[in-house]
Amino acid sequence: MEDGVDGLLRDKTRPPGKTPLAPEPVAKIVGLTHTPPPHAATHWTLRAMAKAVGVAASTVLGGLEGAWPDAAPLAAVQAFE
Repeated sequence: MEDGVDGLLRDKTRPPGKTPLAPEPVAKIVGLTHTPPPHAATHWTLRAMAKAVGVAASTVLGGLEGAWPDAAPLAAVQAFE
């Protein structure tokens, strides 16, 4: 408000959005995909994996999407199961 219309036309310098996930949690998430889940189920759930790694479920999903950049989308993989 102090700069008026000219201030609205200029974008202020801001830090980037989200910081990337550290390699250690990504390695744990990917490692868990190769182990059986600790509960009576055939597949890991996002919530179970998040609890095992100590991060949010959305972080697990983001970690898996970033782990295999050349892989097919998750929905395409699930269609073949």
